[in-house]
Amino acid sequence: MADIEIKIDLDTRNDAFVDSMETEVYHILQTAVLNIDVNAVGNTVMQKLYDINGNHVGNIQTKITADKVDLMPDDEAMISG
Repeated sequence: MADIEIKIDLDTRNDAFVDSMETEVYHILQTAVLNIDVNAVGNTVMQKLYDINGNHVGNIQTKITADKVDLMPDDEAMISG
């Protein structure tokens, strides 16, 4: 089982957020979540966030830790069928 810690820093003080802040925030967060690397156990990964116009508007940091790794016993792992 793994724990995922996510920190998001988002600056909404530019033109992309003027007409529809909710839509722009949704777009940015949806893209960010889809790009989380759940296989990066033991690492802290920082990615930049961009608005619809391509402007850097923040960062997302993910840290994935594994509390316990369930390994198969050698006799079960070697069974072929």
